Amino acid sequence: MLADVSEKPYFNPVSGFTKLFSSLIFSTVWREEMHVKVVWITMLAMANRNGEVLASIPGLADAARVSLDQCQDALARLGGPDTYSRTKEHEGRRIIEVDGGWRLLNYPKYREIRDADERRIQTREAVRAHRARKAEALTVSQGKPRKAQAEAEVEAEADAEKKSKALVALKRDGRANGSNGKHGQPLQAVIQELQEVGLKTDSRLTKDVFRGVMVKIVFSYWAKRLGHDEALFDQKRDRTIRQRLVENQDNLSELLYAVDGALKDDWVMGRDAKSQKRFDGIEHIFQDRAHVEKFAITIPQYRSKQQHPMAIKYAR
Repeated sequence: MLADVSEKPYFNPVSGFTKLFSSLIFSTVWREEMHVKVVWITMLAMANRNGEVLASIPGLADAARVSLDQCQDALARLGGPDTYSRTKEHEGRRIIEVDGGWRLLNYPKYREIRDADERRIQTREAVRAHRARKAEALTVSQGKPRKAQAEAEVEAEADAEKKSKALVALKRDGRANGSNGKHGQPLQAVIQELQEVGLKTDSRLTKDVFRGVMVKIVFSYWAKRLGHDEALFDQKRDRTIRQRLVENQDNLSELLYAVDGALKDDWVMGRDAKSQKRFDGIEHIFQDRAHVEKFAITIPQYRSKQQHPMAIKYAR
């Protein structure tokens, strides 16, 4: 079997960067035959931000430089249960077939680890550049002694580290967790921390991050209330909710009340005898401004302009 694939010229036809974790060689997939490992690594290289590999089986086989039979065999093994897998979710399966290709089931977890590594690298680079500027200002412009220069470098490093941690905390606070509806640190506490390290809350960067947090709160609330625990937080859903927040001047309560209103709607929830299925997806409830208002207006607290309990929780 090794000879079948070793004669083929392997190279990566996909541009970009893919981080391979050293733990890969300790996983059960590393015990598989060569063509399975080659297809798996190829899929890691081809995956988009959401862990989706969009290709046909012949296209994937060509990218991996394996035969069509080998590719089909690899997909069957990667999509099958694995008793010895370290990850017990999905019975150890690594991929699931979706419209247009496959989804790597553990991709979001490893993406978060990769992003954290990248943030640490960016922080180190920012500290190094800040030190260089401080050193030049102290030694050339101000003529201060080496001791003052060293103290300034330490201060700059600590300040950059605090800013990095504050931004990471704000992004982490809004991370969607549809399976249990839990969230992290209260938003106001994170905003206060940002203010303490000198990041103004009215800056465009922080507004965008803050709106992103609200988008994920709405998504998590929708997933928990309407029973979509396995729903994927993707770019399309992010864009839909974000557009509604832009339209209502970031009125988080209104979107949360829209979820409550949709839950009461027999047609949306498929309880109506004439309803063939449920229409409770993000794309339906938040498809436009009119739909948001239609569902939210059915809730008395919304009509009386009361803030939603979930919004109050994150405003503390």
